[in-house]
Amino acid sequence: MTQQRNSGDTSFATPILLPLALAGLTLWSGCSRSGKTPEENQADQPAPGFKQVSLGKVPAGTRLGALKVSPDNAHLAFTIQRGTNWSVCLDGVEFGKYDDVQSLLFSPDSRHLACAVRRVPESLVVLDGKEGPAFKAIAPGLEVFSPDSQHLAYIAWQDTNWVVVLDGKPDKLYDRIGKSGIIFSPDSHHLAYSAMRAKECFMVVDGKEGMPCESTGPFRFSVDGRHTGYTVPKGDNFLVVLDEHPEEFVSVVTNGVLFSPDGQRSMYAAAKATGPLSVFIDGKESAKFDSIGVGGLVFSPDSKHVAVAGKRGGEWHVEVDGRESKPCDGVMGNSLTFSPDSEHVAYAASRSNHWFVVNDGKEGAEFEGIAANTLVFSPDSKRVAFLAGRSGKFVAVVDGQESPAPGAYSIIFSPDSAHVAYFTGQGTNWQVVADGKAGKTYAGIAVRPFLFSPDSQHLWFVAARAGKFVLVVDGKESRPYDQVLIDPTETSTFKPFEIITTNSDRKGGQEFFRVTAEP
Repeated sequence: MTQQRNSGDTSFATPILLPLALAGLTLWSGCSRSGKTPEENQADQPAPGFKQVSLGKVPAGTRLGALKVSPDNAHLAFTIQRGTNWSVCLDGVEFGKYDDVQSLLFSPDSRHLACAVRRVPESLVVLDGKEGPAFKAIAPGLEVFSPDSQHLAYIAWQDTNWVVVLDGKPDKLYDRIGKSGIIFSPDSHHLAYSAMRAKECFMVVDGKEGMPCESTGPFRFSVDGRHTGYTVPKGDNFLVVLDEHPEEFVSVVTNGVLFSPDGQRSMYAAAKATGPLSVFIDGKESAKFDSIGVGGLVFSPDSKHVAVAGKRGGEWHVEVDGRESKPCDGVMGNSLTFSPDSEHVAYAASRSNHWFVVNDGKEGAEFEGIAANTLVFSPDSKRVAFLAGRSGKFVAVVDGQESPAPGAYSIIFSPDSAHVAYFTGQGTNWQVVADGKAGKTYAGIAVRPFLFSPDSQHLWFVAARAGKFVLVVDGKESRPYDQVLIDPTETSTFKPFEIITTNSDRKGGQEFFRVTAEP
């Protein structure tokens, strides 16, 4: 059987609730540009040093449906209903008339918007306002753009079979197409998906069907798209399939095949017989462990080094390029990390109910606990920071120096590595601490965005006060807003000092804004 993998990170919860995904929210509101009295306009003016641009108003009398924020958190699309018809509003501009809008998707560069829509008896995908071919149905939520944002693929029902449609052109028909969806290679030149015909399942890569199997596990492309890797069950055993060359094992770790950042190397953990797992690096059998930790197989950013965290007997070890660490009782999941320059490796470990950080094999001070997902190298690779617990309280640890930080969250370095910031608090009293200096007190501070500017000269974040939200840049606050909307995906980014907000006017109409600070 395969080793079980954790369902997700055990990171801290967000101290305030931002509306990250509002699909399905229904308010009695339709899409128009703002039209207000002079008194209302005066009340809604941005604070000095800030500017706001309307991204559309939802006046009373129409129904607001799904909302979608772009990956750069600078654009907003939402659906509205008038009577029995639905339309889409993008940054305040409305288009289309459909029986239903099933999904909204921005491209990775945030310049394109795709919508799966229904116009009875047909379904279609609309890209940048242009309608694609009609099908009996579209699988909503499984549309995907290529990483370079130049291609769009989705799954459609045609006649009596399913088909993948790439840039408006249908591929082969299949009885089923996997719910894991469509995968583009990182270089955007290749496309893969799992499919089924009769009782046979297989991967389809660039239209070519792979080996038949019972089902498929996690599939990955190398960064250059030249190599593929995935796992499949074979009776009671498993196959690791590298570039469509299978090798049989008794068990395989469930995260499957990993490729190095340069795409030239591969790594996975599997067992050829009942017993320990072997780590296979570039096809060669390496260290053996009884189990592999969550996030315990890691390539360095320059692809030259490999780190493995695994358990052997009752002890945990970390092996870096074949050199094994001092044994410990546990290694924190997803803590094993290389520095940006690939010269250093650090992780959080435990021994005798105490936790510590190991940096280049050297064990640091002991703590009651290390906060999950906080261990971080500075961009120049010379500094290390994390959050930990001592005597029942949090401390921020930067370069080995401790500072009291009750209830601390989200420790970050500036791009030039010269500054460090985090926020602390409990209940309704939260403060940002930058270079050891605490700022104003707020009812809450959002985990995202919490960022230094690209030039490292400014720190900005979103905070809550009196039931409203404000954008804060270097301590200067915007006017308050009812909500802040962000794209919750891990890969989403922010333009400096910019967020999307929403407010209700005196008549109950809802309006969205792009708010930008001018530090």
